[in-house]
Parts: sequence; structure tokens; C-alpha cells
Amino acid sequence: MKIGYLEVVEVKKIRSRNVCQLIVEADISQFKSLVGLDETKGVFIPCDIEGAVCGARDLDIDPDELRELMGITTHQALEAPVPKPKEGKSGSLAQRMVVNGYFRNPKLWDAMELRGGYTQKDHLDVVRSLKPLDLYPRVPRQGDTVAHHVRTAQNSGTGIKPKHWFTIPICDSHHQYLHKNATREERAEHLEKAVEITAGMMRIAFKKHFKIESMSGYTETQLLEAEAALELTSGFVKL
Repeated sequence: MKIGYLEVVEVKKIRSRNVCQLIVEADISQFKSLVGLDETKGVFIPCDIEGAVCGARDLDIDPDELRELMGITTHQALEAPVPKPKEGKSGSLAQRMVVNGYFRNPKLWDAMELRGGYTQKDHLDVVRSLKPLDLYPRVPRQGDTVAHHVRTAQNSGTGIKPKHWFTIPICDSHHQYLHKNATREERAEHLEKAVEITAGMMRIAFKKHFKIESMSGYTETQLLEAEAALELTSGFVKL
């Protein structure tokens, strides 16, 4: 499905009745000023649709038109997340990789970094170049964009900052406000945003590293070969 020049490759989740979150792919020439990845053919970034901002360009999309494009009727429960297959294997391998969170796994992130496929420094540069998230609409956005590291009990400790994988782009004023006022629920939302950004970038880095033209024809044999090259245990994410 296309919206203008943007190719929608994944419906990540629908957060409310009129706002959904998609993953889009665009030609890098239109986004290189945003992410600076001149050697890639495209880049995956999270975007909110319905008059929201995708990169540096506004997308004025009517919610009903978007529902029609996605094949969603008004009678469906729009708040429900994309379901995972309950039994057996359904859909292409590429679809199952997305639905089952293959690119959301930190083991893959670390393995890709170890083999030079996509490093934490690469990711930090990307996050810093993204448009800052508007986490607190009532707080004026001021200052430069910074990469905020989202802390959890699992990814950090006393005096230990989380890995750059767990960062989100926010302005300086929101960064200061967050450190003083963020609730546990808000921090959980920030973590999800960080994981979504990393997973999206990891998907395009995976394609580039293994010279994959299109994930639509990707096979299990190719995946096993890729996992062997990354020294990952076969089936570390159940597909």
C-alpha cells in the first residue's frame, strides 16, 4: 500500500480510533537530510498518521480513507493490536518475522553490531537526527534534539547507562521534564517507542548487511544462513 511516495510495509499497531502507527519505506534521497544514511536505498521509521509528521513532511490523511486503504471497516475493533498466529505457520516468512518480533530482539541487535552490520553509534546518530517526539504537548518544545536513554531494571543499573539501542529523540526541554516527572507508565511507553525505532532501523540494516533485495521472497534457508553468519542459535526467535 502506498500513501503518496511512501510505501507502507507494516501496520505496527492502532493506538486509538483515529490514530494508527505504521512503518513506512521511502527513497533515501527524500530522507537523507533526516537520517544521513546515503548508502542505503531506504529507511524504516515510525510515523503517526492523521495529519502527523513523517520525517520532515506532513501527511494530511483522512482517518476514514486510511481505514479503507488498510481494509479496516468501522465495525472492527480498531484498538486491537495485530494478532499473532495461534497455531502453525501462516503468512510469508517476512510477515512472521515482523509479527513475532524478530527485529525487536536485543540478541539480534548485539549480533549485528558485533559483525559490523549496524552499530550502537550508527543508531545513536540516527536517533539524534530524527524529529523529536512530542511526549508532553503541554510543555513547550525547546532546545536541540537529544537521544534520551530509557532506563529499566533490566537494561541499566547504578551508574550504568542503557545501551544506545534504548534511545528516543526528544527536545532538551522535554528531556529535563521527563527526568523530573515521568511516571512508570510513561517510561514503559518511552521504552516501546525506543524498541520500535531500533527494530525498524535493524530491519533495513539486516537487508543491507545480507544484500537482500526484498524481504517478500526471503526463505528459511537464507535466514538460517544469516543466523549462522551472526553466530545466533537457530530459532532464537520462534517463527
